[in-house]
Amino acid sequence: CPVPGAGEVYKRQGVQVGGERMLLHQAGEQVRLMTGRLAPLAAMDAALQGVLPRP
Repeated sequence: CPVPGAGEVYKRQGVQVGGERMLLHQAGEQVRLMTGRLAPLAAMDAALQGVLPRP
């Protein structure tokens, strides 16, 4: 496993979420706090997926 501790997560049938998901939601909350509007999370997610390397 590329991430320390990931093997334990899989052994316990857990779900490991990449840091990009947290980044997306942190950015969405920042947009809301700064503008008072909900962030376009779907569009932001599509843009994020467009720059991430494919496994």
